[in-house]
Amino acid sequence: MHEQTLLRKPASRISPAQLPPDLSKSLTATQRDGLAFACRDLRVTGSKIQTFQIGSKTKGSVQMGGLGRSLGSHWAVFGTVGNIDQQTANVFKTDVQIKLEDPTTGEKVFLNYSLPFAITLSVDLGETLRVYFGRGGLEKPAVPHDFRLSQWEPFAAQVLETGQTFPIAALPSLKGPPVASPLLVGLTFGAVGFGLISSGGGEFAYFAYGLMSVGICVALVIYSIVEVRNYREGFRRASAEVGQLAL
Repeated sequence: MHEQTLLRKPASRISPAQLPPDLSKSLTATQRDGLAFACRDLRVTGSKIQTFQIGSKTKGSVQMGGLGRSLGSHWAVFGTVGNIDQQTANVFKTDVQIKLEDPTTGEKVFLNYSLPFAITLSVDLGETLRVYFGRGGLEKPAVPHDFRLSQWEPFAAQVLETGQTFPIAALPSLKGPPVASPLLVGLTFGAVGFGLISSGGGEFAYFAYGLMSVGICVALVIYSIVEVRNYREGFRRASAEVGQLAL
């Protein structure tokens, strides 16, 4: 049985409160209300988990200063002092490969993915892996890099014998649009425009520029209001859809 079939067939729906404590605490209020969750128990028939160091990342700064002194027409002495402030961090990758089997039907699946960090994970033969699935999200995500799960997808798992949980994939964030920046820019334009209109002494150029600033302010405020309204409507639809989902 291929991964795309068995690992998209959860056995039972669960509520956010039924997730392991580590997973439940990591969810935001919007994820609890706007996503559906389910699980499936599978038996481990083989596993290979390896962590690799794939490089290093250095960040910091180097500051240099020089001092020169002339000794006659042909000789000079130069001195340099420097300050180096750098930090180096190793970059790791963890490859997870686990063979699973449905204890009831005998269906088999191979779970294979990579994580961009190091984890300590031990999964032994014969142990039971409870795979947790998520589904849902906004039809039109409001923030960059967000997404929607149109079908059941595994996002975490727990070894029932040890209680250890580990991630598989990310969940949609369901964050609202970043309206603070447009509002701030709009209010700034409005304040400048109002000041120019008030202190322009009736001069046409000041009045026109001030009126334009106020107009930009109004347009940005209206844009922010519309964005928030669209997000709330999209989130309401997503929450209603989650309540009607079936396995």
